[in-house]
Amino acid sequence: MEAENNRIGNPDPLFTVSSLEELNLSRNRIERIEPGISKPGNLKYLDLSDNRIYSVTKNIGALLNLEILNLSNNNIRLLQNEISGMKNLKELDLKSNNLSDYQKKI
Repeated sequence: MEAENNRIGNPDPLFTVSSLEELNLSRNRIERIEPGISKPGNLKYLDLSDNRIYSVTKNIGALLNLEILNLSNNNIRLLQNEISGMKNLKELDLKSNNLSDYQKKI
């Protein structure tokens, strides 16, 4: 699903579509990744780049099939341990954030 370059602030309704494999939410107004993100079990590609994200919920670790996660160009300061449990994750893009600390298990 392509939903980039809109004014989406809360993407939770899109995460209710369990058959989604790809979701592009880049260039929106998302500030926080909410707990609803853990619902689409088939998601393999998630692009949340160029938003205003400052917080990544621990529920992101429930996306066990995710292979590519793009969180570049946001305001993320801390990355949670839960990303280390994403065994199928092959690409993680965190460039141009405000990372100042990370959990050691990543």
